[in-house]
Amino acid sequence: MAAYDSSFNTDVSKSPFERAQEFTKYVHERSDYKFWDTPVIKSIELVECEVREKNAKDKTKPLCHAAWKLKVVPELLNSGHNLHGGAVATIFDMLTSFAITAQAKENWWELGTVSRTLNCTYLKPIPEGEYARVECEVTSLGKKLGLCRAVMRKWNPEKADGSGGEICYTCEHGKVNLGPVAKL
Repeated sequence: MAAYDSSFNTDVSKSPFERAQEFTKYVHERSDYKFWDTPVIKSIELVECEVREKNAKDKTKPLCHAAWKLKVVPELLNSGHNLHGGAVATIFDMLTSFAITAQAKENWWELGTVSRTLNCTYLKPIPEGEYARVECEVTSLGKKLGLCRAVMRKWNPEKADGSGGEICYTCEHGKVNLGPVAKL
């Protein structure tokens, strides 16, 4: 089994949507990628991604908003056949990180991140075989520290993008920039 390619960096010339799904494509292209996060990556699809313009006057929008469709597959279950709590934390960890990647720029959060804090709240289970919508937002990014928030909802089949479903899990995710210190 091949080790994680530490030279993987975000291609900042791509669109935010492409950057948000870049690592997912990387994993799908490698049959030898068999790590803890593989079932999550193989079960997600990016639905939408929007990055706030740098000079936007409206600062009420997050720096980035991204939404994902997730299928609850057997590899992500607990013994009660619901989404496992550890899987919920992994999903939030990964998808909020992908949202940071969507707004990355050269010398600005493009070399990856690690978690500083990850606080998850579990409200209702999502059973095996169902779909979820994971909505992530990048709230703040400084020189080295960032903050993201996310909610996971049951997929609303009445809407093409699954929006408006019942909230099942929430998180607040503190991140650390692994790249060079940004010049603010």
